[in-house]
Amino acid sequence: MSDDRQKPEPVLGRVDFKEAAFAMFDSHAVQRVLVVSEQNASGVPGKSGKSFSTRILRAIARRRPAIVVEFSAEEMKEFKSDRPEDFLLELGRRIDLGEMRGMPEKPTDERQRTRWWANDLPAWFGRLLEDRAKNAGLTVSETVIDRTTGPAAGQELVLRELVWIVIDDIHKSPPDGGLKELIAGMIGVTDTQQVLGPGLKSMRWLLIGHIPDFVREYTSQYKHDVVAYDTIGIEAWKSCIRAAVSAAGADGRYNDDTVAALYEYSKATLPDLADPGLRLKTLAGGVVPALKAIKVMQ
Repeated sequence: MSDDRQKPEPVLGRVDFKEAAFAMFDSHAVQRVLVVSEQNASGVPGKSGKSFSTRILRAIARRRPAIVVEFSAEEMKEFKSDRPEDFLLELGRRIDLGEMRGMPEKPTDERQRTRWWANDLPAWFGRLLEDRAKNAGLTVSETVIDRTTGPAAGQELVLRELVWIVIDDIHKSPPDGGLKELIAGMIGVTDTQQVLGPGLKSMRWLLIGHIPDFVREYTSQYKHDVVAYDTIGIEAWKSCIRAAVSAAGADGRYNDDTVAALYEYSKATLPDLADPGLRLKTLAGGVVPALKAIKVMQ
């Protein structure tokens, strides 16, 4: 997790999460939503490390053209269901969209508001993202290939900078009303959704807590990662140490039997492993001494 080799922050497990996140950093990714929940029948509720997903994502994004914006459950409560534009305005402020002019006028007809929430507002915000990327030189025009017939089907604008929206503990304050329609429209999972423009295609979503009802049926649109800390064991330990050894350019020092022996030694000398709430943090804390023991870290 850390750029400083003298202050390492090991990550145990989370292979599925990392693979899904890496895939979504592709500008052409079809799946743009990553949902993280915890295994209900495992361990202590809320102690699985699922919220740690945001820090992993930020670490992956460090050397990539991307912005990560995080909203807590408490912050989401502040956005009223009938004023979803407040969420967009705050999001725009955090990613420096400027004055955000030209917002479509809110219909007075109740029946038209659903379309305004789910289509008009997302399309407007997407255009703002396009303008921002163009002004920053972060767009490219690419040839679109028809996968059925083969020949080029025209040109497509692609934004080279992604915007990741993280909503932590979404189960504690699920979006409803207009806010739910807005987020569904921005993701592209509404029944009336038109083709998403380049701006909305550049957005990614990390939803931590559970699969929201407005996303659940669109299984092709999202990846689901279930975290269970009590499944973390020797294989995750080996993988973490192997990655650290490789990053240090010391592959020759990795020995599977030695690392396995260090794991068993750590289990015997780290009493907090017996505490379900501390197990994951304690096990990760044993990685650094293990790396020092095999002389990867001084």
